[in-house]
Amino acid sequence: MSAPALKVPSWDETLAEAGARRDLLAPEDHAVFDRDGYIILRSALPFEWLDPLRGVFERSIPEKWAFPREQGTRFSKIVDDPLVRRACLLPVVLSAVAGMMKRRFYFCDIQGRDPELGGGAQNLHRDWLVMGAPTSIISGFAFLDDFDAENGATRIQPGTHRDALAHDDIVVSGHAGDILLLDAHVLHCGTRNLSGRKRRSLHMSFRGHELFGQEYNKWNLIATTSLQRRLMGSDE
Repeated sequence: MSAPALKVPSWDETLAEAGARRDLLAPEDHAVFDRDGYIILRSALPFEWLDPLRGVFERSIPEKWAFPREQGTRFSKIVDDPLVRRACLLPVVLSAVAGMMKRRFYFCDIQGRDPELGGGAQNLHRDWLVMGAPTSIISGFAFLDDFDAENGATRIQPGTHRDALAHDDIVVSGHAGDILLLDAHVLHCGTRNLSGRKRRSLHMSFRGHELFGQEYNKWNLIATTSLQRRLMGSDE
């Protein structure tokens, strides 16, 4: 007689196992994320993680990439580091993404980005062009250095995940350890680093599970635990 199949935890059970309770964010924070299409999780990264994460960033910059990258910007290939993985899967991050997605999602991409002096300027763009609610992609930026209008911080037009009309711009600012989460429909761009100060960040992406398997895993993310496999889209 064959052994009974192991029960795969439900998505709600997976989030609970990861510690991603909805009440990690106040109700008004969830409402702001839904209304404006972005939220900044202040001091989300533990202070003692910052120097180790900066070290990983600096050690993981390839001499050469297999495909073209943005000029004037350093990119770091940080997919395999366990602390980077923990930073992306923090309970408060998962809670915020779950509140915005409103369905099963998966963690799919991570890389490091640091605009150098004179670099970093981008055109306003959306990370996902297929409009609809709830969103299919949430982009995240975990900052390893303080960020402001002088060192290439992100420019956003809040509310553009709901309509295509022009909105007032803001340039986000904050401190190392903050994490910006952004509905991929929101118009945004990197700005030019005018000061030359470092503005290292971890760029992460979460997608609705309906997209799982529709494109190759660009960064070859490899899960190391059962919980990570489920958070990265697998049913075990």
